Formats: sequence, structure tokens, C-alpha cells
Amino acid sequence: MNKKQQRALQQIIVSRDIEETRIAVMEAGRLAELTMEQARQMVAVGNIYRGRVKKVLPAMQAAFIDIGEEQEAFLYIDEALPPGWKVQNRGAAKPNIRTLVQVGEEKIVQISKEAMGSKSPRLTSEISLPGRMLVYLPSAGLVSLSRKIVDGVKRERLRTWATDSLVEGEGIIIRTMAEDASLEHLQTELDFLRAKWREAVQEAGKKKTPSLLLSADHAVTRLLLDRSEDQLSEVVVDDAVLYHELRAQAKAIHPAMFNKIQFYQGKTSVLDSYGVDKEIEKALYRQVWLKNGGFLVIDQTEAMTVIDVNTGKFTGKSGQQLEDTVTATNVEAAQEIARQLRLRDIGGIIIIDFIDMKQARNQQLVQEALQRELEKDATNSYVMGFTQLGLLEMTRKKVRNNLSSVLTKACITCSGKGRILTEQEVAGRFIREAKALIRTQEAEAIVAAFHPHVYQYVQAEGRRERFMEEWGVMVQFISRETMHPSEYQILHVGKEVDSKRFS
Repeated sequence: MNKKQQRALQQIIVSRDIEETRIAVMEAGRLAELTMEQARQMVAVGNIYRGRVKKVLPAMQAAFIDIGEEQEAFLYIDEALPPGWKVQNRGAAKPNIRTLVQVGEEKIVQISKEAMGSKSPRLTSEISLPGRMLVYLPSAGLVSLSRKIVDGVKRERLRTWATDSLVEGEGIIIRTMAEDASLEHLQTELDFLRAKWREAVQEAGKKKTPSLLLSADHAVTRLLLDRSEDQLSEVVVDDAVLYHELRAQAKAIHPAMFNKIQFYQGKTSVLDSYGVDKEIEKALYRQVWLKNGGFLVIDQTEAMTVIDVNTGKFTGKSGQQLEDTVTATNVEAAQEIARQLRLRDIGGIIIIDFIDMKQARNQQLVQEALQRELEKDATNSYVMGFTQLGLLEMTRKKVRNNLSSVLTKACITCSGKGRILTEQEVAGRFIREAKALIRTQEAEAIVAAFHPHVYQYVQAEGRRERFMEEWGVMVQFISRETMHPSEYQILHVGKEVDSKRFS
């Protein structure tokens, strides 16, 4: 099994409502990863578009492409090179992007990185369709095998099958989970991915440019595809439609996962029941307490993330030397830092200020502890090591917006010095509490008060009407200037006649 897959047995908790789907990955009862997918999210990593080149910037070796969304997307020279160019021209200077891309040209591209802040979504021209055992590359013309497949006989068997099965111009990446799969199962998956691509290309002929050719798989589907059955204890879903969709997918492509998908029918929110909401709340704090009494302080800036480690209440065991106390704190901190990077989805440059250690071998112990925990993370990271100042430098790949930027925004009452919850997050918390209350009480109506900004959000786009239709009760919202923008108040759950006093 791949090192990235060598992790504790996991639970996947899935909550879906009108606004979004939240997927929580739990390890040993603690939240390890959180993925949020908006119901109306358009520009997602993996989406494939037929776009039109709007600008070519030779000085930047980049181009901007209109993909039909609100924001033009960015194509850098490395992602615009023809298939196989890097292998055939190793060490050679890259061509000018003008020779590869011209203004007005139509180009098929795929989102490789979400828009972040003022930065545009990033594109690649290397199209890929991921499956469970294979990644299909419609125009790459190469066969690549996971390095984790080390058995020479198995590698030759898989390479021979791939070479015989691909048509000219096609490529394929064979993932670790294909190592012991039958050729019949591999061929079935290849045929499925190939048919999916050909159907998208065929439909593209009926669409104008720019247009979306193929949407990325849903986040829940991607999570299940990337995991083997022995990694998961259960998948708990609170939405009946999604539950049946996932069971149907599992039956078709992942039979061993079928019985692990369970439908949640508890009285409280599934996220609350499994302690996910409390973990999310803690993940928004700067300070993170360690079990031994030490703590971390995590500060995220535009340029980098800085993490400070402090001994706090930890003074070591009786008779323990100061160096041993410091090292023990730093080792625990390293393990928690890896978890926090994964949970908060922090990417880019990361600087960690561990408590000073005098001995180089202790620095090595801490660095090794960090690297072991990072192996559980599906997102690539690279640890450079300690600097002369005793700071540890590392990087983690940025793929999407971090948790803080998704759930919070600059505070309107402190000119952006602090952060408050987004209107969507406040509405989401209200939805989950309201659903739980309506389930446990014979309610005919529910009345809630919000800050004016949140009130406008919950009233817009027919949301109140959709709540009433889904919940089967009368829903009334009230705007209150005095309320904090991150809070809401449920004023009434009960008889409809009693709710009229709030009108």
C-alpha cells in the first residue's frame, strides 16, 4: 500500500443540504480532513472546458483564457507544452508561449487550481480523467506506473496490458490500487473513462465556445475512489438521494464498499452527532492546545503561514532534563502541525518556530516526526529542514482555498483586522439546527432572526421558499441590526398560529 494510504482506519461523514455538501474524514475519532462542495459551485478543480484565448503575455510566458465563467483563467507555459515535450527536450529552453497559443484560438483545458483571492483559476492543457485504478490521459501518448508498484513482473504485466489497450495518442497512469487487479477489471475501467471522454467531446460539438465540457466528479465520489475498502470503517450519509447514488456507484465500480455506506437517521445533525462541528469551530482559532499542555499559534498571511510552538503548561516529567522536555513538546507539536495543515488545507510556504533545541539529533527527531505524519496527507508537501536560526522551512501544494478563507471573511466592524463567519456559513449552521429541531418536535412553523446581511442572504434566490418546501413548515425570517453578523437566533419552533406574533 502507498505511504499516502498508510493511515488510521477512517470514517467518512457526509452531510448534504440545499446549499452545500460537507465531507468530514475522521481518524481515531478526530477530524482529519474537511471538504466542502457548494451546490452551485461552477469552477472546480478537474472541470474541463473548451475555452478561447483572450490574452497572450510573452513576458510572463502565460495566457488568459475565457472559459465562460465570471473570471478568466490562467495558463502558464509549463501547462501549455505539447504532450511528451518535457521528456523529449529535457534541459532545453522552453519555447515562447506565442508559438503555442494565439489570441482567438480555441483550446481544451482543465482546472488544476482554484481561484484564490485575487488570483485567477489555473489551467492545464494536459487533460486527465481519474478513476479508481487508472488515470486516463486522452492525448498524452504515454504509459506511467506508480512507483509504489515495485514488483518487476507485475510492472511488466501492467505495462504490456496498457500498451496493447491504448490507441494512438492516448496515455494512462496506472495507480497503486491496480497492482493486483485483474486485467478484465482494468479494461472495464479504461473503457468507462474513454467512453466518458468521447461522449463529452461529442457533446462539445453542440455547444458554443467557451463552454464546460465535463464536470469534475463530486467530492464524495473522489474520496471513495481514492480509498481502498480496508482504509474505511464506514461512510455515513444524511441525505437519502445521495445515499442511494453512492450505493449505486459502489455496486458498479467498488463492490466491497457497498455495505460500508450507511444512512444516518439520528435526531441531531450528523455533523454534530460525530463531533465535526466542534472540530471545525476549533480549526478557526489561532491557538491549538496540545495534549501535554503546550500549544501552537498559527498565523496565515498572503505570503506564508507561520506556526509558533510554546511549552505552555508543560514542564516535563519529574527528573526530566530541559532538553528532553523541549524535544517531547516539539515532537507532539510536529504531529499536530501535520494534522492542522491537512485539516485547515494550508498551502504555500510554511515556517515553523519550534522551541529551541541545542542538539542536532533532537532537531532530526522532530523533523522525522513531522515527515511521518505528513505521509498521511494526500496533498504533496516538501520539508526543507531547519535553518541556522532554528526555523523549520517546508512547503505544501496549494490546490484550493484554505478553510479559514472559505468559512470566514474580513470583519466589517473592525476594517478587516479580524474575521467573521460568511453569510453562507451562518445560514448553514441555522439550517442544520433547524432541521434537527423540526425532526424532534411537531413543528408547524419556525421563526429565526439574523443580522441584516445574513437576512438578505437567506431571503435571496428563493431560499426561504425552498426551506418551506423541503421541511414542510412555515418559515419566517426577521432582520435585526443589533445582532452580530456571525450569529442567528431561533425565536420560535411550534404552532403556526403562535408564530404570527413575530410578524
